[in-house]
Amino acid sequence: MKGARVLLADDDPEWRRVIGDVLRASGAVIEEAGDGEAALAAVARRRPDLVIIERRIPKLGGLEVIRALRAAPATHNLPVLLLNLDEDATRDGFAAGADDYMAKPFTPAQIRSRVERWLLRSRSANGKKRHPVD
Repeated sequence: MKGARVLLADDDPEWRRVIGDVLRASGAVIEEAGDGEAALAAVARRRPDLVIIERRIPKLGGLEVIRALRAAPATHNLPVLLLNLDEDATRDGFAAGADDYMAKPFTPAQIRSRVERWLLRSRSANGKKRHPVD
């Protein structure tokens, strides 16, 4: 995952720190956002290779951000991993356009594996070779 750009959008700074530390240790470049508006601005500024977003973030919820990403041609296929505390919410997340879903809490190995899988899949689909997955 060396050099992969990941946007991590969660209103809980502790979750951002834990997930960010795990992914940075694997070589990812992490940009953080604490709310939905900041997440969309971050995507517009520098398109990440993957978005990890909490469903219940302020200003614009995670589902609204995903819908906005799916509506824009430039980010229509951007992989999005939705995080939430409520496993029953998966249907709404997938309906909004999330590619995958993880219920909190999870282990560092679980998030690392999931992110690596989506980065590899995305690069294969887009023919990108610039950031090989380690």
